[in-house]
Formats: sequence, structure tokens, C-alpha cells
Amino acid sequence: EPLPAAETASRLRHLPLFATLSVDELFRVTGAGRQVRHEPGSVLLQEGAVPDSVHLLIDGVLTSTSGGDGPRRIEAPAAIGFNEALAGTAMRDTMRTMDVAVTLAISVDDLRTLLSENTDLVVGLFATLAGRGAERDAPVHHTPAGTEFEALAADGLAPVEKVLALQRVPVFSRVSAEEMRPLADAAQVVEMRTGVPLFVASTPPAVWLLLSGGITLEGPDGAAPITAAAGDVIGSMSAMAGRALDRTAKVTRGGVALRLDRDDLFALTAERPELLRQLFAGLFRNEAFVT
Repeated sequence: EPLPAAETASRLRHLPLFATLSVDELFRVTGAGRQVRHEPGSVLLQEGAVPDSVHLLIDGVLTSTSGGDGPRRIEAPAAIGFNEALAGTAMRDTMRTMDVAVTLAISVDDLRTLLSENTDLVVGLFATLAGRGAERDAPVHHTPAGTEFEALAADGLAPVEKVLALQRVPVFSRVSAEEMRPLADAAQVVEMRTGVPLFVASTPPAVWLLLSGGITLEGPDGAAPITAAAGDVIGSMSAMAGRALDRTAKVTRGGVALRLDRDDLFALTAERPELLRQLFAGLFRNEAFVT
């Protein structure tokens, strides 16, 4: 017999991927899929193939194999193929049932529709995924583009130059030029003045990109200050996770920065499903979130 929706939602809550979702959002997830009973030895997802469905394992055990590597045991609950499906990339492993297993299968199209229609769900997923990083201790991502950015900022920024700058932000690395233009339009140019804070600890989450100048991030008592200069990205993962940096940015050398507010970013994802897919691809670029 299929599990009741309440029981399915309860089991999904134990997944780190869905840990921050509300009860209503969990029920939206369960309502978007269908429960499937798989016989022993069934292949759910094949290595090298781009999945057309996500499988949320709610009962049973799978084995994961890749190339010549030995099998790895995966027990329920687990999200199988989630990052590959959203990012449109091929599976690195073959997922096969050991015994009888039950999954909540959600097609890629239904998953994207679910996300495009539920901003709170998108925000919750990004908060869970981005929150796994250690950005509280290392909120600055250094890029080698400092000289290039200073040249861009010297005479004012044209829209295409804002696009070029934002493409250096790691989480935007998979965003196409077409989808990057709305992001660039939403990004604000901020003039940095020596001695005036760029932002304070309570400032709402945002992605900051220094085009020129320099700052020092001062944290709570006892926290070592962190410096940032032209070419550096500040707070990108914190913005995606929806948390403040808890640091004050003091401008040590005047310059220009770009600020993309988190609320503006997620408002765009609600209107542009392809942008949402590409953001997930950028977020998954360096890590596999199959948990």
C-alpha cells in the first residue's frame, strides 16, 4: 500500500536537503511525485545518463556503483539524482535496488514546475544547500580579475560590463549570457568611500563584488578581521542561504562595488525557470549533494 502523504513528508524531513522546509512545502513535494515500488535489482538511474526523474528513496536500500569501484550502500531516506536532474548533468553512478524499495519519483519537468511556482520552496532548498559551506569562517572568494575589474570601474559600468563582472561569481558560473542580463540589471553599483562602512552586520543578505578599492570585514569579538580587494566576491553563499554575514565591512580604500540583493535574485528565479536551473548547476559545480 502507498504510504500516506503525512508519513512520506515525515520521512522526507529527515533528508538534509529538505531539513529547512515547512510542512506545507514538504506536502507540495510529496504531491508532485508518485510512489513507485521497485523490485530487487532494478536500475533507477544509469551512470552516464542525464536523469529525467528524481527518486526520493523513502523505503529500502540501494547500491551505488561507478566504473570499477565497489558498490556503496545507500539507505532510506535519500535523494537520488537530485543535483544532476536540476543541473542537467549526467549521473556519475548507477543506482540499483538491493531488495524491494519504494521511491517518490518526480519528473524533471514536474520538479521545475514545482520550484517555479513555489518561491518559498526554492529559498528553502538554496538555504539548505548553500548552508553546508563554511562561509562564516571564509566569506571572501578571491578571483584573479582585480586588474580587469578596476579597468571596468574606472569610467563607469555599461550593462554588458556588469554582465562580465557577475560571471566571475562562482554561483553564477553556469548562467548564460541571456539569463545573466536580468541579474546585471538587478545589481546595484555602490560607491565605496574610505572610512564609511560598505555594510554592517545586520545588513540583509546580498552578493557583493568588489570592482575596485578595498575593505576589511570585522566580526564579533575575537574573530580575526578579513581583508578583500578588487576582484573579490563577498557573501555569495551566505546570501543564497539567507543569513547575514555578521560582519561589518569597513572601507579602507575607496572604490566601486556591485550589490545583488538576495530578495531581488529570488524574485528573478520565480519568473525565469531557466535561470533557476542554471543557478542550481552553479551551486552544484564543486560538490555532489546526493544525501
